[in-house]
Amino acid sequence: MSANHIEALAKALYENGNPQHTAADRAMLGPFEALDLLQQTIWIDLANAAHNHLTQAGAL
Repeated sequence: MSANHIEALAKALYENGNPQHTAADRAMLGPFEALDLLQQTIWIDLANAAHNHLTQAGAL
């Protein structure tokens, strides 16, 4: 899997997959690109873990 694919998945998770934040919260927080490096790294790690889990489960 390419780094671009993982980053795209991280962006999608940030935009759609955080149940702790409403759409208004995400609008206030700003886009993925506005997150600091640590926050981006956390989302990218989460996306990587999700991808690995789905791959092992045979879903991908």
